[in-house]
Amino acid sequence: MLLELFIFMEFLVFTLFLISFFTRQELLWFITAVFSGIMMMNSFNIEVAGYVFNSITGNFDIATAAFSYPYLMGINLLVFSLCILMGTFDAWDKFGQTKAGI
Repeated sequence: MLLELFIFMEFLVFTLFLISFFTRQELLWFITAVFSGIMMMNSFNIEVAGYVFNSITGNFDIATAAFSYPYLMGINLLVFSLCILMGTFDAWDKFGQTKAGI
C-alpha cells in the first residue's frame, strides 16, 4: 500500500472511531473494526514511490521502496480492540435487558 493511501485510510479509521464514539451506532463500530483490521495487515508493507533517472533510456522510472512499521499494527490493534469492546457495550445498552430485569 502506498504511504499516501495508508495515511488517508488511517485518517478515515480515526474519523470513523470518533463518529462511532459520539453517535453510539453498532454498525459504525463494525465498519471501523473492519477498516482497522485491514490497516493492521497493511502496516507491514508500506511503499514509498519515487523517480529514478534511467541513463540508458533517458527517462525517469518509478522506483518503490517498501518499509515495515510494526508499531502501526499495534495502534490499529488497539483501535480494533476498542471498537469490538465499545460496540459490544453499545449493543448491550441498546438490546439488553432493562435494569429491573423484566
